[in-house]
Formats: sequence, C-alpha cells, structure tokens
Amino acid sequence: MSQRFLVYPILFLAITQLIPLLAGERRWHAAQISQLSVTLLACCGAIYFSKDFIWVPLSWGLFGAFVIAPAVLTSVAAGKELRGYWRGAAIFRQLAGRVAWGQTGRLYRRYASALRLVACGQTEGALLALDQLAAQPMPLMISGIVHIWKLSLLVTLRQWDRAVVFYESVYDWGTLGQATQARLFAARALAEIGQIERALRSLQFVALSPRTLGARQTQLWATRICVAALAGDSGTVESLLQQREYARRSRGVA
Repeated sequence: MSQRFLVYPILFLAITQLIPLLAGERRWHAAQISQLSVTLLACCGAIYFSKDFIWVPLSWGLFGAFVIAPAVLTSVAAGKELRGYWRGAAIFRQLAGRVAWGQTGRLYRRYASALRLVACGQTEGALLALDQLAAQPMPLMISGIVHIWKLSLLVTLRQWDRAVVFYESVYDWGTLGQATQARLFAARALAEIGQIERALRSLQFVALSPRTLGARQTQLWATRICVAALAGDSGTVESLLQQREYARRSRGVA
C-alpha cells in the first residue's frame, strides 16, 4: 500500500477545517491557518516524495499537535469544570492555550486565569474577568464561546438566578451549536428556580435541532434527568436512567 493513503485522512480533515477559517476572520485565526497550512504541506510532501516515509509520521505529528491536542485538552478541561475541579481545569486550559497559539491560545490562557480565581474563591473576580474578555473586539463566534464559559460557570456555581438573567441578556450566541448548549444550561437553571414549564420548553427547542446537538447528547440526557427530578416526575427519571446508551453514566447521575 502506498504511503499516500496513510495521509489522505489528515489531508481531508485539515482541508475541512481550513476552509471555514479562510472564509471567516483570518486575522483572528492566523495561527490556526498557519498550523493547518504546514500540516497540508507535510501531507503533500508525503504524497510527492512517495519513497520518503519520514513525511508520514511528520504529517501525523503535526496534525496531532495542532488539531487533536487542543481539542482533547479543552474537552478534558470542560469535564473538570462541570465537576468543579477548578485547578485541574485551569491547568488543562493553560496547556491548550500553549498548543493553540495566536489569539485562540491567548483566549484559553485568559480563561485559565479566570478559573484560577474561582479555585482561590474569587468568584466575582472571575466573572468580571470574563466580562472584560467578552468586551474586547473578537469574532461573533468567539464572543459566543466566552458567553458560554460564563453561563457554564454560573450554573456550576449554582447561581441559578444570575444564570437565567445572563442567558436572557445575550441575544446572539455566535453559532446554532453554541445556542443549543446555552439552552441546555438555561433549562437546568430555570428548573432550579421553579420555572419548570420554561425549562421543558427550552429542552423542546434543543430536541428540535438534532443537527446542532452532536456530542452534547449526553448533556441533553443529564439535563432532562435534572429537570424531571426537579419537576417530581420520577417515572421519567427512571426511564432516562435505564437508557442503554447511557448505562455507564447512570450511577453518577443518580
């Protein structure tokens, strides 16, 4: 088998990620554009110099460092944030910032600083830092990410009223996927303050947009359990906990 088949997956994935960046705010994503461009050059080298195998591990190494590593680090950080492990989340956000480079890297590092404030008990300082970060000029999608960070922080800290007020004050979350995630956080907060009907309506909007759910299926499942439990609907809670695809997570949620 020719070595070019070993780099075709990387080539395809890098192109699919590069095209939206070129069509958007190029200055903001300059670092990511350069990273993906270098990865594509390495893939082209593997295809052109078909007898030099060194290009294959080079291509995979660049793809792992520039694409896979930031995504994995941010995913681990987000999981720790939801469980309230603020110091660990700050460490992983800091590492993601070092790998991402550019404006995105600085964004992650600023968020890591806010998480360290939460770990030290300076909650208001962390929320103020996120407000200051969102006030800076940035693309709408990136601004939506910062808003999601603040809403998630308010929900994790169980500041339900402030979470609802903040959710209602944001008119644009940047993308449909981020708006879906915001609705999930809002549904939990609404249920906690006794507005069950509004929480269920929010979940209905989420269920009506399956394309934007993706990896948030688990978050939707957990939020539905919380809302049903707060509504006193034990039958729905038991039914959701018995779903096979979430069997491993049911114990923790219960």
